[in-house]
Amino acid sequence: GINKGVRGFFTHNYPRRAEKKDFFETYNYLRERYEEYERELNKRVTESDTKEVEIEGYCQVCGEQTKFKLDLKWGNGNEVNFRERVLCAKCRLNMRMRYTVANLMENYLHGEKIYMYEKVTPLYREVARRVGEDNVIGSEYYGDSYKSGIFVKGIMHQDAMNLSFADETFDIIVSNDVFEHVSDYRRALSESSRVLKSGGKLLLSIPFDIRRDTTQTRAQIIDGKLVNIKKPIYHGNPVDNNGSLVFTDFGWDLLDIINNCGFSDEHMILYYDIDKGYIGTGTYYFELTK
Repeated sequence: GINKGVRGFFTHNYPRRAEKKDFFETYNYLRERYEEYERELNKRVTESDTKEVEIEGYCQVCGEQTKFKLDLKWGNGNEVNFRERVLCAKCRLNMRMRYTVANLMENYLHGEKIYMYEKVTPLYREVARRVGEDNVIGSEYYGDSYKSGIFVKGIMHQDAMNLSFADETFDIIVSNDVFEHVSDYRRALSESSRVLKSGGKLLLSIPFDIRRDTTQTRAQIIDGKLVNIKKPIYHGNPVDNNGSLVFTDFGWDLLDIINNCGFSDEHMILYYDIDKGYIGTGTYYFELTK
């Protein structure tokens, strides 16, 4: 039936060719099974007077039945960006944020310390509500003129490439679509490993292109100056109306790179469950263990 959900796993412990094969077996199964359903949803949205529709489902964050809103925001204007929408009517979190919370709570043990590369977002507020303000630290990035650890407008500033925290401070780090906006993501990965305790986890979501074998650089900082290699792309930024520049397009070699940045194990998760409002082709998530 169309409501049967599938969650596929594979790890980097296999040869890379086998990993991709395992991934695409699950991915192609989902496409064959649910692509028509997604086309029908897109059609319903584009043909509606308001350019939005609601579908019923179960929100793992709210823990109850709800309605998910689909619209054309954050997309190309003709299709639903499922990853950024499928907005719960109750908690107001989009699809990737809801999965982040659900995955975090699966990994979290009472009293563990969490760091999040965000503070002024609904996602941070939801995590803080669940684990308590004393167990989570959030920050925003306000530019390279500030030193990590200082407060700007009452919010802690952190540069992902130069975190101010001591070694082995946190049990879990949550990075929700941040590393593509960091000029040196390898350094940021190494910093996250440094401040994680042994056995700690980085829960990582990034835009990941399954068609791309090699991670490619879109922009660089050279001698203190920004150099655009490709046409600039900006994503939304909660503390800057100009948005955040995308420095990197991630591909499959990221799994090899992760191993060289202080992590001992990594899982890439392909998740899909219509009942829970996890829909679309961009439902990939990474769990990295130090």
